[in-house]
This record gives sequence, C-alpha cells and structure tokens, in this order.
Amino acid sequence: MNRISFLLLFVCIHISVNAQESWKSLTQDAYSIKYPSNWTPDTSKSLGVDLILYSQLKSTEDNFTENINVLIQDLSGYNLDLDKYTEISEQQIKTMIEGGKIIESKRITNGSIPYHRVIYTGKQNDYKLKFAQHYYVINDKAYVLTLTSEQDQYDKYIDIAMKVFKSFKLK
Repeated sequence: MNRISFLLLFVCIHISVNAQESWKSLTQDAYSIKYPSNWTPDTSKSLGVDLILYSQLKSTEDNFTENINVLIQDLSGYNLDLDKYTEISEQQIKTMIEGGKIIESKRITNGSIPYHRVIYTGKQNDYKLKFAQHYYVINDKAYVLTLTSEQDQYDKYIDIAMKVFKSFKLK
C-alpha cells in the first residue's frame, strides 16, 4: 500500500470513528451530562424523571426504545445515606419488578464521590429487561441514573450507558 492510499484509509477511519463518537452536552439545574447526538433527550419530566435519553429504534420491527434516565429524589427528613438508600432500592427491585433479580451490587468511587452500581433483570409489560443503575446520595438528594434495555440488547448499549454515566457531573 502506498503512502497516499494509507493516508486516505487513515483519514476515512478517523472520520468514521469521530462521527460515531459525536456527543452533545445537556446542563440542568443540578447537573450536566453528555449523550450520543443520535439519542433524543426529553426534559419534560412528564414520566416523573428529570431526564430521559431515548436511543433510536433499530428497525420497524423494534418495539422497545432503549433509554437512559436521570431521577432526582428529595430525601430531606428521611436521614438516608447511600447504604440505606441502596438497601431500600434493592428491596424494591425484588418486590416491585416481576422476576426482579439482582446480578451485581457494587460500591464504586468516581473521583471523590462514592456511588453504588446495581445491575438487575426483570419483566415489565411483557418485555424481558435488563437495567444498570448508579445511585448517588448527596446533600439529602438521591440521583439515580438508569439504563433500561431489552435483555438481548443490553450488551449493545452498556458501553454507551457507562460513557453517559461517567459524564454525569453534579453542580
């Protein structure tokens, strides 16, 4: 391969990778977050969450839109720390999600801020789903980031979700 062909191949690969990595930023009152530019944000709070990021449907036969959401809960007066919040959340997974099964529950520190990651499966409205959640409890507020995907699509979305989760910054 001559130098010009190699250079053109390199440029094409670089452009392709950068196009796939095109991200947008969103700033809310309490946080900022980055997400893929081909995902659609919903900040209407109509479903009781602060933000929902919707992926694109894969085809006309695809009936479920994988998504990432951010939930903020006011914990004032409940005296909950991250341990207690995680314990309550895990109980709710087991009792409120049909067939709710926790696969992973792990404490992690992002810089100096600890959070808890929970990965679980369950069924909702005839969909077999898999979830990844990060819980933060800071200043009497819980911040919950959730990836919701069909179980057989989870591996296709988890890397994107982890990049979105890692971009989450509290103000």
